[in-house]
Amino acid sequence: MSKPQRISLADLAASVLTCRSVNTSELANILPRTVKSSEESYRYINRWLSNPKIDPLQVMKGFIPEIIQALTQEDQTSILMLLLRQ
Repeated sequence: MSKPQRISLADLAASVLTCRSVNTSELANILPRTVKSSEESYRYINRWLSNPKIDPLQVMKGFIPEIIQALTQEDQTSILMLLLRQ
C-alpha cells in the first residue's frame, strides 16, 4: 500500500472510530479533509473503497489475531465467519 493510501486508511479508520459507524454519509461529514462539501468527501470515500489496488484481506491480516486474542481472553467463544472465493 502506498503512503497516500496509508494516510487515507488512517483518516477513514479514525472517522469510523469517531462516529462508530460505517455509514458513508456519516463518515463524509467527519472525514478530516479540506473539501467544499460533504458530497465531495462521500465521493472520495466511495472511490477509495472501490480502488482495486487495496486488498481488504491484506489490510486486516494484522488485526485478526489481535481481535481473536482479545475476545478469547475473557473465556468467550469466538465465531469466525469465512467467505470462500471461487
